[in-house]
Amino acid sequence: MNFLTFLAATKLFLVACEATAQWERIPERWNVASKPPPDTNATFTLALNMENIDLLASELLDISDTNSPNYGKHWDQADVYSKFAPSHIAVSTTLDWLGGGGVGNYTVDWIFIDFTTTIATADSLLNASYHYYTNNVTSELRTASYSVPGRIQNSTLLIAPGPYLGVPNSMPLSLRPHGARESLRRSNLSTDENPCLQAISPSCPKQMYKVTNYTPREGSGSPIGFSSFLNQSALYNDLFEFERHFAIPRQNISVEL
Repeated sequence: MNFLTFLAATKLFLVACEATAQWERIPERWNVASKPPPDTNATFTLALNMENIDLLASELLDISDTNSPNYGKHWDQADVYSKFAPSHIAVSTTLDWLGGGGVGNYTVDWIFIDFTTTIATADSLLNASYHYYTNNVTSELRTASYSVPGRIQNSTLLIAPGPYLGVPNSMPLSLRPHGARESLRRSNLSTDENPCLQAISPSCPKQMYKVTNYTPREGSGSPIGFSSFLNQSALYNDLFEFERHFAIPRQNISVEL
């Protein structure tokens, strides 16, 4: 995970979820399908609030500002984990609560606690009522609401699966940056003067980030990470076509959830 991937994922979590969540009616195009049997096992993820999250913007600016002495000193995963790890008290209190509620099968991975339990235990533990919901295309295990006790509410960022169902039909993708084109019209520039406002070629990121004279060392192994959100994902065929079109040596991608 690089720092920008971490930032994007964090923003998604903060916008989409809360420790206590509910909706008043079933989202449009979704319907209740069935209630799982009480002894059905399901896996849940509980995300804890990060420490020092108020420093996130300033830390990002520090490595992104060309005038900063730390410009370009990108963080690795260990740096991110160390800086923003949840407190030991938050972790231990949450695990005590899970254990007291009958959850014994769990793993801790930084801010995430994954646990497997029965639907009956999850309903009781989270003051929830889990059902399968369908949109005639897919079926998802969700609950109309959930809540956690006060002693862990301040340290709990989200629990999934929760109420969030998403949009059944994805928005149509646009290959042209409409916002950029509007800015272009306002500035009286043409795409001939700045073709990167019309389409992205390999030279465009170099111009945008002012690294036109940079040549990466072969075999350096430097990774590049991107975040994908709901109904958005990288397509292998698109990557291969982009590489073919611009005569880029063929690379592959890996996906981490």
